[in-house]
Amino acid sequence: MPFPTIPPTSSASVTLPDKAVSVLLIEDDVSYAGLVRILLNANLEQDCEVVMATSLAEGLAQLAQRDDFDAVLLDLTLPDSEGLDTLQQLIFAYPSVTVIVLTGAADREQGIRAVRTGAQDYLVKNEFNPAELARVIRFSIERKQVLMRLEEAQRIAKIGNWELRFSHNHCHVSKQVYRIMGMAIDPDFRCSDILAPTHPFHLLLAHHQTTANQPTFIRTFKVTTPDGSTRHLLLNSQRHVSESGELVYRGTLQDTTLQSEAEELQRAKELAEQAAKVREQVIANVSHELRTP
Repeated sequence: MPFPTIPPTSSASVTLPDKAVSVLLIEDDVSYAGLVRILLNANLEQDCEVVMATSLAEGLAQLAQRDDFDAVLLDLTLPDSEGLDTLQQLIFAYPSVTVIVLTGAADREQGIRAVRTGAQDYLVKNEFNPAELARVIRFSIERKQVLMRLEEAQRIAKIGNWELRFSHNHCHVSKQVYRIMGMAIDPDFRCSDILAPTHPFHLLLAHHQTTANQPTFIRTFKVTTPDGSTRHLLLNSQRHVSESGELVYRGTLQDTTLQSEAEELQRAKELAEQAAKVREQVIANVSHELRTP
């Protein structure tokens, strides 16, 4: 689902750059690109600098030359790339860039999938005006900044978040969950995919598979990642029923390997100390017996 825009009557505010907003427009239809440029320059609230590219390769070259673009407006159908692969190539090369996808009226579902893949929002061509375009760019920039801060916090804490919605076959996990499990990001996987016990994310179903109707669930796991390393994980799950009656599971997955290893070392140390004391006591008793007639 695209990030919701705020109607003109709202008092919500977004922090904007002091300089002009720089936008890279990657669109092969020159006439339509010119129209988008006009719409961007029609925004009276913020000056806008527009750089245009007519292919993905040209857009990537522009990003290579300068790293100060505030947003990229990306048409998914280009001469040298088509569909979500266009978005994935751009995000793979420049993961920190704010991307807003442009789709046709018949491709709304593709726009939604683009957001799930990593775009901040999508716009349907010929269905937005200067004010809406400006708002989407503003909020996409702010949303990207918030998500980057959240992702950095999750990376430092080694904890990721996830959500399961079985009625919609929707399964979302943060990038940190992928890192914890040692997996490549797959934006298209669904709840039905993790029903297989062999799927690495199958453990997220642990709460759903319990017989008791408990609202909270905590369990530890010991798993082997694709690279062969062993990790200790802490799963925290919350069961929630939405207003529409939909059953939703949300939670966190934390990598507790370092803590678990530290605890195991501490236990091993304590056992070694206890064994040493017993050995000393035995030696002392034997020595005493040998000295006593």
